[in-house]
Amino acid sequence: MNTEECFALIENKFKHWFEADKANNSITLKPGFEKIPQFNLVCVEGGEFKMGENGYYNFEKPTHKVKVGSFFMAEFCVTQELYRGVTGQSSSRFEGVDHPVEKVSWYDAVAFCNLLNEQLKLPKPYSGKDDGTKCNFNCVAFRLPTEAEWEYAARGGKAASKQYQYTGSDYPDDVAWYDKNNNYETKPVGLKFPNSLGLYDMSGNVWEWCWDWYDESYYEKCNSKGVVANPKGSDSGSSRVVRGGSWNDDSGYCRVASRFIHAPGNKWHIIGLRLVLAFQFTSEPGQEG
Repeated sequence: MNTEECFALIENKFKHWFEADKANNSITLKPGFEKIPQFNLVCVEGGEFKMGENGYYNFEKPTHKVKVGSFFMAEFCVTQELYRGVTGQSSSRFEGVDHPVEKVSWYDAVAFCNLLNEQLKLPKPYSGKDDGTKCNFNCVAFRLPTEAEWEYAARGGKAASKQYQYTGSDYPDDVAWYDKNNNYETKPVGLKFPNSLGLYDMSGNVWEWCWDWYDESYYEKCNSKGVVANPKGSDSGSSRVVRGGSWNDDSGYCRVASRFIHAPGNKWHIIGLRLVLAFQFTSEPGQEG
């Protein structure tokens, strides 16, 4: 779907949930859904891009061509206000309603997505438990981004005029909270410059969970296939991918191509999450849910 079709779908089928603002390329959750605060999402029109980076760490190589579909992504990572509004609790180390929620495991993150969808009377994308969790990528619902969706959005998607090292700049201080500028704590969301899509804090502040299991050979496998449509990582593994870097990392980890891994049960004060509202998902051949 292109941008016009994305907004048409929202206006035709999801008017009860969202207020559309095409001029600002965004939608806003309407008030009145229990204790869930309003939040904005920006439209990320699908397209093709080169994922990864050849000049840095081995686990970012090789660059490979990826095509992703369209989706909406939250302009901020999930705040403590939003997390508490949905779950009734927040165990973050650095407290503040407009600070990122942290100390959430991957299991907590998918449970949060399911609970948010349930409260909004949208489909729950996740089923199963723990390492057996499956995702229904073919329902319109809030979920975690795939690693490919995350990087495409961080790079600015089709809205990007050039490819930056960080999310919207080649200078980390413009866009990121990292170990040299944050007094070793998270900061309120939205204080740095956004990227060309209007997404904030995708470099630094907190790492963000993605759907994908990590496989050190996965990028090479994708590269051998040519252009891969909507990759979503290995079918199994021991660690899930996180993206974006954090307040505790040097700037190199805050680049758009940077990736790291954590066991899905880890609850660190450097990891949070960001939501996508996604549409029908066409996987690469051979992948199910």
